[in-house]
Amino acid sequence: VEKGTLQVTNVTFANPNPETVEDGFKLLGTQKLGTIVGNAINSTIHINTVSNVNAKGGEEEDDYQVVEIIGSGSKVGGLIGNAENCTFNIQNIDMEWGVVKSAETIQMIYGKSGVGGLIGEALINGTSTIANCMITYPVRAEGDHVGGLIGKAVLKKELTCRANQLSAPIIGSGYVGGFFGHMTSNGNLKLDTNGSFASSIEQVKGSTALVKGNTCIGGMFGYLEGNISAKGSNDLNIPVSARKEKAGGVAGYLKNCQLNINMFQLINTMSVTSLKSAGGIAGYAEGCTFTGS
Repeated sequence: VEKGTLQVTNVTFANPNPETVEDGFKLLGTQKLGTIVGNAINSTIHINTVSNVNAKGGEEEDDYQVVEIIGSGSKVGGLIGNAENCTFNIQNIDMEWGVVKSAETIQMIYGKSGVGGLIGEALINGTSTIANCMITYPVRAEGDHVGGLIGKAVLKKELTCRANQLSAPIIGSGYVGGFFGHMTSNGNLKLDTNGSFASSIEQVKGSTALVKGNTCIGGMFGYLEGNISAKGSNDLNIPVSARKEKAGGVAGYLKNCQLNINMFQLINTMSVTSLKSAGGIAGYAEGCTFTGS
């Protein structure tokens, strides 16, 4: 999509043979892969109501349609692979996976680098929204920039994230985060509520939820540069682990950021581990100021 407007609503990935969960949607390629758009440039994209949950719902293996997006290169996303100078309105996404076996090695949304549960990589230049998204789908890369929502993001305009939930294994090498692997906010990221609920990154529905990698690993951000704002408190309760360095409950690496820690509620069962530089808020902070209590 280039210099256009795309509107997609009410998409359900349905299994043609409900008795065989493996008969699913498979998207294979090198780079810039997404179930809706592979590559978008200078465009406006509206995506509302996409799901892989069968009508009956539930907790069994065949209640979820298999969706595999596997790239041998970079920029792989659950919905959009790459978005350059784009504006988004993404709402009511329900991508779930009920099978926990081999969760850390399975390839579902997978690429070399720049991999996200919704968008692989994004340069956002118009006021955008990501709201009411539920991700329990494994997101993994061999390399860097992996996030439950976006692998790597640069914000030129405001991005509002509202009432999103993540409970999935998010795994890569560097810059790995529950929501964002690598975020340059330029003061444009807003964590909002729907009136009572902000967002959460935690283990739900018996999922194997974790954020794991080598360096710059965080519960919400692998790397965050620039200020953010928030309404309400965002719940974090997920194991965060760096094999080498820089692991944090909120962010692995914070840079040039004034952060009100009251934006986040770290549940006391959460764990953060690293060989070097681990912190409840940040593994490593450069040019930052913390406020709150």
